[in-house]
Amino acid sequence: MPRVIDLTGQRFGRLVVIDQAPKNDRITKWNCVCDCGERKCVQAAHLRSGHTQSCGCYGRERNAASKTLHGCSSRARGETETYKRWKWMHARVAHVSNYAHVSVCSRWSSFEAFAADMGECPTGYSLERKDPLGNYEAFNCCWIPRNQQPKNTRRTKRVTYGGTTMILSDWARSVGIKPNVLSKRLKSGWPIAQALGLEPRTPRAQGHR
Repeated sequence: MPRVIDLTGQRFGRLVVIDQAPKNDRITKWNCVCDCGERKCVQAAHLRSGHTQSCGCYGRERNAASKTLHGCSSRARGETETYKRWKWMHARVAHVSNYAHVSVCSRWSSFEAFAADMGECPTGYSLERKDPLGNYEAFNCCWIPRNQQPKNTRRTKRVTYGGTTMILSDWARSVGIKPNVLSKRLKSGWPIAQALGLEPRTPRAQGHR
């Protein structure tokens, strides 16, 4: 029989696990308390998969928000870019596997709060997390041009030199070399300053171009 992983004290969306509930039909369940104060018994699998993230208040708030005009959302007038970004943010966290580690702060379950914190989305911009490992919350989010968004992923190589951190391709362009050349130099063990061409090459690096 598989060992039960203790989830006590862990947070899943708005739910914090209190203790394990009595087993029923061999299904492991956990008693949780929601940020709103309500309690809910949830299957362990539903917590870990992100299927259940609140006592139900989250869904009710989203439904209420979608039915409210906010001056932003209506079938007659369409949805503003700000409202779309808010909806897509919640959809990503709820349904996209790559966002399983990400949550939306409880304040942003309200569109009004999100709009107050972020302001209107400029034309051609998207909502971006400054730290791609962090959550959706005011201090970690900003509006950026859509053509810059693919740069900010966990897979993007970042280089720090002289107290400045930029992605590898931006460093390469700034010093006038090709990104693949810079990448090969760093993989070959060149010191950063030499790889960037800002210091003379040492004998060790002479064999690498």
